Amino acid sequence: MSVPRGAVGQRATRIWWSPTSADISKRYAGLYQPANKSQACDILARNVSALTPELAAASYPVLLDPNCGFFRNGRVHEGGVLRVLNLRSRYAAEQRTLSDPSRYVDHHYWNLAQGS
Repeated sequence: MSVPRGAVGQRATRIWWSPTSADISKRYAGLYQPANKSQACDILARNVSALTPELAAASYPVLLDPNCGFFRNGRVHEGGVLRVLNLRSRYAAEQRTLSDPSRYVDHHYWNLAQGS
């Protein structure tokens, strides 16, 4: 099964996002450094209920996959959010239309981290 670009990254980004920290993109880039894999998997296992350390380790390469995982620069892409909103609109128990990614995406801290 192919995972649409952004579908994994959009959900998982919520785990790592710290809205109180402007250096998020620097820490986010650290996920891609092999020396940080163990720590990243530990953080993932601690913050996702029912995710064992073994599942976190198996999830790590999927989350960082260049075709369907996190976006390497850490910026949330509205196209991926729109895809998730469309899926939720279609399959959620509470039927309602969700269509505006800008209601759910705030690039403020990403922009601060980039110095813009």
